[in-house]
Amino acid sequence: MEFLRRLLPAPDREAFVRRVRDHLMASGVDPATIAYEPDDFRLRLGSDASGETLYLGNLFDLYGRAWPWQRRRLIAEFLGFRSERPDERPATFEEARAMLLPGVRDAAMFDTLLLQAALDGQTPNVPQTRPLGSRLRVCLFIDFPRATSMLHASDLETWGVSADEAWAVALANLEARSPTPGFERVADGLYLSTWADCYDPARLLLPRAFAALELEGEIAVAAPNWNRLVVAGTGDPEALLGLLVVAAEVTRTEPRPMSALPLVRRGDAWVDLELPRGHVGFPLLKRSRVLELNALYGSQKELLERLHARDGTDVHVATYSAVHDGQEKDFDSYVVWSKGVVSLLPPAERVVFFDPDGGEDAARPTIDWDIVLQHAGGLMVADGAALPRLRVEAFPDAATLERMSAAQAARAGA
Repeated sequence: MEFLRRLLPAPDREAFVRRVRDHLMASGVDPATIAYEPDDFRLRLGSDASGETLYLGNLFDLYGRAWPWQRRRLIAEFLGFRSERPDERPATFEEARAMLLPGVRDAAMFDTLLLQAALDGQTPNVPQTRPLGSRLRVCLFIDFPRATSMLHASDLETWGVSADEAWAVALANLEARSPTPGFERVADGLYLSTWADCYDPARLLLPRAFAALELEGEIAVAAPNWNRLVVAGTGDPEALLGLLVVAAEVTRTEPRPMSALPLVRRGDAWVDLELPRGHVGFPLLKRSRVLELNALYGSQKELLERLHARDGTDVHVATYSAVHDGQEKDFDSYVVWSKGVVSLLPPAERVVFFDPDGGEDAARPTIDWDIVLQHAGGLMVADGAALPRLRVEAFPDAATLERMSAAQAARAGA
């Protein structure tokens, strides 16, 4: 069935927007109050700034993955859920207590919310989050019967409770609605969650959830979308490869994708899984990282450039450039660090150093990112974003470039 789905032409964005508008008007929304903003791919409803905003990206993603005969119903259900959202949040903590749950989301989503709010001239009500590696964040949700809403600091202030108290209640609620076994074994040492309630990835916060699984080495997980948690052990290379395959396929084919990049539990923390060169899973891990970050940094670059243009900020937003061989087997990425240009660099696999004063025949060293951090990290300042960029104003001197080139040559010859 998935093969047949791939044969279908991609849906047209403008036709999709027209279909959403038609449904809104059929439900009684005045067409004069519906404004489409294509740059942000959203609809504004209402005649002033206090009106509702419908971001269309997630719905369009679901729309594109659905069969053509399912798409009208999908839009109707989405807009129906919207109309059923409560007008008022719980007024007290006691009212909210049973509704609180922790959920996992793509970290880049929070950066997008901040940038979009800045472009709109608004002060965002940012939810409190906790990191899960570099690509995911966990935050608290108010779980309504047919919708969810992220918990904000203003909610805690209204209720007069601390963040720690809310987190403790949310975890207890998740524990209560997590019957075991919650995983099915899909291959030796490889497991897939079965709760399918949009909170599957949050079960990585519950150590007992993994107790019955037969795993070798440390626990590795991937949260490729809202309804999937994939688990394997780091000591089983074939199972770990299976985790990478399943996670990549889910992010490509299923709704509400997040990240195909695995995490590993070290003590009480979840950190990014890194594999050594030569590991059976290394090529696929690198491929997933390159493809994922290429899309995310491309979207972020557009928003940053619009914000800089509006504010007159003279900073170059460098491009994350993905490349691959002709068979699309070996994926790589690079970013250009140019002399004399204040830039925001995304962490790519490699850095190309460009000196415009060196002439066309000048060497342009290409150095692995970890080597650059080791030798020139002092020239780079992280911006603190969930999808980070590093600000550079100075350029490495000749001696530093020589040391990096020597380290790169030694690696290549090893």
